[in-house]
Amino acid sequence: MSRADVQAGRIVFAALESYSMVGGLQQFNRRVVSALSSLAENAHAPHPVVVLKGDKPTDVADRPERVRFHACGASRIQFARQLLTAVTSADILLLGHVNLLPFALLARLRRPRLRVVLFVHGHDVWGTPGTRPVRWWEPLLARSLNRVASVSAFTAGRMAKSFRLPASTFSVFPNAVDALTAAPAKDSSGAPHLLTVSRLAAHDGGKHHDTVLQAMPRILQEIPEAKYQVIGDGVLRPGLEQMARDLGVADSVIFSGRVSDEDLARAYAEAEIFVMPSEKEGFGIVFLEAWQRGLPVICGTADAAHEVVSDGVDGFAIPHDDPGQLADKVISLLKDPALARRMGEAGHDKVASQYMMPRFTANLDQLLKDVMA
Repeated sequence: MSRADVQAGRIVFAALESYSMVGGLQQFNRRVVSALSSLAENAHAPHPVVVLKGDKPTDVADRPERVRFHACGASRIQFARQLLTAVTSADILLLGHVNLLPFALLARLRRPRLRVVLFVHGHDVWGTPGTRPVRWWEPLLARSLNRVASVSAFTAGRMAKSFRLPASTFSVFPNAVDALTAAPAKDSSGAPHLLTVSRLAAHDGGKHHDTVLQAMPRILQEIPEAKYQVIGDGVLRPGLEQMARDLGVADSVIFSGRVSDEDLARAYAEAEIFVMPSEKEGFGIVFLEAWQRGLPVICGTADAAHEVVSDGVDGFAIPHDDPGQLADKVISLLKDPALARRMGEAGHDKVASQYMMPRFTANLDQLLKDVMA
């Protein structure tokens, strides 16, 4: 098949739960399905086939047009059977998670000329302490992939090292957001707010809420009325609450736990800065979500977030373990609302131009063409 014919190719997307759960991976998978539907419609191509493990048929009732779904529930046997049937006449198999690599081997046995692409996101392939371990056989299976589509160059580099793959295996395929409106007007009637939105599970210590707490005494010296709001819950919360008390800043820190969509929207409207100096972002979609609301952001420099955030333009990138520098950046933004507004607007414009579904769909189209070239 030539490059010109790729849009008429037959494509199968195999993924884990995508419609029965809510999360970043599930949203990414649904964007892939939507993009495949758009490409098929525009090119008058065969309907792409989506084979899902974990989702039941009732979970995918609200499905895009021009897509054939096989939702296989928890059955590995049913998933394998549907996948092998789907790839019999396919040109490209897209894998939504590294856990599905063994099924790619089965698919290749069924159709040796099949081109296989794996989407990767971050911890799933880093192979570093505290992240998903790399199974001994996965690098062997990964060597047969035609392409690995990584949401960031950072994650690609980590996987290249942990899976011992050449850099030429990888394409950077950024994530996206689904909708964008005009940046809302800020509610400046209350105290200046910093905001972090993140789970507080055991593996989320690398998001470094602790660094923000350690910066608060210095921030409060300059801006006594400042508040820090943490939205999200998990086992890390009691320790962070105790840290706030030990630092003497508990009265200025709000742990809101899980909140409704309405309360989340209100928190964004009340915030001046989104801050999360993480060292574990495989991409950094939380910063896109903050830019959707017109907020400047502060990220870390030790993960993929600094690929998304342009330091000094739409936010600041700082070392994740430097509360002094974090305090300086927060103070500069709170004391210069015009600077904060310009950065938030720059981030909002960046989302509009680089991280919306039309760009995501175009990137997928190019990826498919490159794989078939």
